[in-house]
Amino acid sequence: GFDIAQPSITEIALHMEFELYQAIDENKIPNLKNLEPSFYESSKEQGGVINGKRVGLPYDWGTEAITFNTDKLNYKYGDLSYGTMWEPEFNQKVTCRPHSVFIGAGLYLDATGQVPSNRMYDTYESEAKMRKVYDEILKFLISKKKNIKMFWNNAQDHQLAFLQNGCLIGQTWDGPILTMKKEGKPVTYMAPKEGAMTWVDSMSIVKNAENLEQAYAFLNWAYTPEAGAIMAKSTGYNSPVKGVDALLDEKTKQGFKEAYPGNALENLWWYPNESPWFVPARTEYRDKFQAA
Repeated sequence: GFDIAQPSITEIALHMEFELYQAIDENKIPNLKNLEPSFYESSKEQGGVINGKRVGLPYDWGTEAITFNTDKLNYKYGDLSYGTMWEPEFNQKVTCRPHSVFIGAGLYLDATGQVPSNRMYDTYESEAKMRKVYDEILKFLISKKKNIKMFWNNAQDHQLAFLQNGCLIGQTWDGPILTMKKEGKPVTYMAPKEGAMTWVDSMSIVKNAENLEQAYAFLNWAYTPEAGAIMAKSTGYNSPVKGVDALLDEKTKQGFKEAYPGNALENLWWYPNESPWFVPARTEYRDKFQAA
């Protein structure tokens, strides 16, 4: 079996209903001192600490925001919106993920006053509040569905959408697009004015891990700047470890700066904890949207 898992930190609470992970002894990870304090502290509320025990440590982070074809389009930060890709000119030119597009559309509808949702955070408070907002988002998305050329579900789909299927704009992950950009492909990635949707993946030790000494050795290595730089350069995602920036190549640094210009980092939208009812309800709306 596995000794270490890498769950999204907001999903750990769901996993811990089945006690999948064990408490982490932070004294066995001296390099944890390299973790940015803001990530360490915020991860407690996001799901890294359950019932007073640390069961997940932030390892990498990234976002979902807007990608566009740089041969055909040009946007400045502050002008680009989650609503941009629903403009009539992008008929059959859009890619998005069928469940997370509800958040992007919801942020746009909230910012424009059409469907108030407290930046979508109301939808995580109760199922009743979630359904009230998602009902309106579903109507909006169905009315704009003609713009969608293809749905994506994984990193490989990003290449398919922009390099083969003719998509010009979409709501995507950062990593695959920034990697393509470094390779010279005509795409760029940018936070829209409503805020890039931000996730954090974590490191956890599974409950029945057989190789604890090796697991802690790996975790300790993972929190070195060198390990963080390897991850960032190979994936296009970001490390919360101090000192990684100094080890990155110029193309990676430039891609990050262009993805998050101006006040984009202060304006990030952070995924909150998901209650047990949330994912089944979200899946219901996703299925309705895809079937429409």
